Amino acid sequence: MTPSEKLTLKLIEEIQKKQEEKNLPFNLAISGGSSPIALFELWKGKYREAIDWRNLRIFWVDERCVPADKTESNFGEARRLFLDEVPLISENVFPINGAGNPSSESKRYELQVIEKILPDRGFDMVILGVGEDGHTSSIFPGQEELLYTSRMYMESTNPYSRQKRIALTVTGILNSKTIVFYLRGEGKIEIMKRMFETKIITLYPARFVIENHNNTFIYWDGIQTIVDFKLNSIFAVKLSNIIT
Repeated sequence: MTPSEKLTLKLIEEIQKKQEEKNLPFNLAISGGSSPIALFELWKGKYREAIDWRNLRIFWVDERCVPADKTESNFGEARRLFLDEVPLISENVFPINGAGNPSSESKRYELQVIEKILPDRGFDMVILGVGEDGHTSSIFPGQEELLYTSRMYMESTNPYSRQKRIALTVTGILNSKTIVFYLRGEGKIEIMKRMFETKIITLYPARFVIENHNNTFIYWDGIQTIVDFKLNSIFAVKLSNIIT
């Protein structure tokens, strides 16, 4: 088993454990991008039986404003990679409509999520990535309105491509019971260093989330990187919940 598979298995086991503890539908929000691909591959393969699919609800952290049949669609990618191959009840899959108007769709999706997760205030678990610029969800550096809004979902714009997106806001993230940052390989070391060298925690949305939630875990498969990272006392204090 590769380091990536071992790490992903730990995350699957944690989801399974929390499902059993709740004994009710488990509300899981997943991100797009490359981070969750290993999770999808194991879920539909050898660890297909490790999850109680009947009691799992899948939501999305963010979505690009494109139709679901486009390769850029987070929901479309998840459907192609694993949703069609696991016994997940279709009524428990809640995609964001990327083809809709971003402003109205963010409001519609927010209301749908709130209705489904009540009486909870947030998701049972949210799985996030970290971009090379320190963004998470589709909250990019400089988009402080998404850090402080009371809304759960809002329209966002990728500052590089100008593509419209719909994003789970920091309020929505912080209301989650458990936050997982799921990182792959040593390519993330530079942005993680930059994030924790600055004293301005609002500069990087991922850092802002980590600083403001007490039940945040970082799953990272770059083992030697983690050792080097922890040797620095500044990072060791901030990232005590690193799982390799």
